[in-house]
Amino acid sequence: MKKLSIKQNHLWKLKKQKSIMSNNEWNHMMQEIIRHDPNAISVFDKNLIHLFVSDRFLKDYGVEEKEVIGRHHYEVFPDIPEQWRAVHQKALAGEVLTGHENKYIRKSGKIDYTNWECRPWYKKNGDIGGIVIYTEVVTEWVVVRERIRERELFLQSIIDAIQDGISVLDMDLSIIRANETIKKWYSRNTPLEGKKCYHVYCNTEAGCGNCSVVKAINSRKLEMHEVTHKMDPNDIKVIEQYAYPILDDERKVVAVVQYMRDITKQKESEERLHKINEQLILAKEAVETVTVAKSQFLANMSHELRTPINGLMGMTQLLLETELDKEQKEYLELSVKACQSLAHVVQEILEYTNLGTKKHFVEETTFISSELLEEVVELYKITAIHKGVSVTMEVDDAVPIRLKGDYYKLKQILNNLTGNAVKFTNEGSVHLSVTVKEKVNPSTLRLNWNIKDTGIGIPPDKLGDIFEQFHQVEDSHTRAYGGVGLGLSISKELSDLMGGSIKVFSQPGEGSLFIFECDMRVDD
Repeated sequence: MKKLSIKQNHLWKLKKQKSIMSNNEWNHMMQEIIRHDPNAISVFDKNLIHLFVSDRFLKDYGVEEKEVIGRHHYEVFPDIPEQWRAVHQKALAGEVLTGHENKYIRKSGKIDYTNWECRPWYKKNGDIGGIVIYTEVVTEWVVVRERIRERELFLQSIIDAIQDGISVLDMDLSIIRANETIKKWYSRNTPLEGKKCYHVYCNTEAGCGNCSVVKAINSRKLEMHEVTHKMDPNDIKVIEQYAYPILDDERKVVAVVQYMRDITKQKESEERLHKINEQLILAKEAVETVTVAKSQFLANMSHELRTPINGLMGMTQLLLETELDKEQKEYLELSVKACQSLAHVVQEILEYTNLGTKKHFVEETTFISSELLEEVVELYKITAIHKGVSVTMEVDDAVPIRLKGDYYKLKQILNNLTGNAVKFTNEGSVHLSVTVKEKVNPSTLRLNWNIKDTGIGIPPDKLGDIFEQFHQVEDSHTRAYGGVGLGLSISKELSDLMGGSIKVFSQPGEGSLFIFECDMRVDD
């Protein structure tokens, strides 16, 4: 209304100059001043007859000058409500009345908001000559302000919906805005806006050490750190605090958005997990200690057992060379077989303990594929002949003569698989072969080492278990063959060490096929 008052005072000053101007000149000047005023102005006489109006008045109220000048205000606007008519009467009685952002419905139905002033004007003799109504349309300002308010409410509802804490700080570290989570954590039933963040969050009278907000202001980029805040004596939270600077068009920091996430439970879980991991490490070390001790014990026992067994077997074989009757010879031959079986068990236990103590690692050497198979065949040939079983070998033409790989592990795997094949085959044959499955790269081939027998076979429901430690196919027939069930388990572990795999195909009564697949380099 200050703007309107200035204009009104200006008009009264002009009125004083009337004495030096003719009435026509005066009227014309007043008419021109009022006509071009940016606000809606209407000057009435005491009978509310329009004397002068501004162009803005005509535009705002949708009328033409000829429809207004010289006519009664209520004749031009017959729908003026009683409350406005009362204002006019009070002004004619000498009062000055004002209104702020009053709602006004135009003839077109459009709703406007106005600031207005209605005051009397006086004649030279001091009598009231009529009234002047000043109207400033502020609809645009009201609409913009309402939109801003709605957006403020919308923004506040969004940040209030976020379960983490969000606040906005000015450059003095005062809180401008805070969401419901922040208020729940820190307000203690008092408003937060206007308070210093360090006073509210850290309960200190000065800035916090290692403050992410101060760092963000200085660096003009996102900063983060963890803090521990005491919400109340019984509620201490670990807060992950992010500070994001808001920059103006000149890249100057004008505010900081502070995002706080309660990671107390996460930290507690991490601490519990850390303790569990420590306990697991201790337990693992204890198990490893026990395993090493057990393996050392088994290895020592195996060596201690092997010495007397070898002595017993040697003495028994010497006795077989002396003069014996048929029954004595038969007993001694059974003793030799028993010693051989026991020596085999001891050897398997020794190999198993070596695997358990991780004494095995891959050693690459150059060897001739045919010679390797011949050595395996020779090892079991005598045993097979005594059973009436043939043991043969074959190297595919595509397999290079010289290969590079872990010769000793490969030989041990083939020995175990061939030994099993001979043991469980009572008639027919055991056949060893090696073929090329595929070329991995110019210097590496994927080979299949095959051991096929015509033995007793393996039931389908047992195929998935035969590589487990100490596992044997449990039936009265297989138990007669002896052993402790370590050979296939050892072969599987050696295969894994070499990066290979062992597959088995078998049917009871039809024999078995074991395939050891591994990569071997070609010796140039």
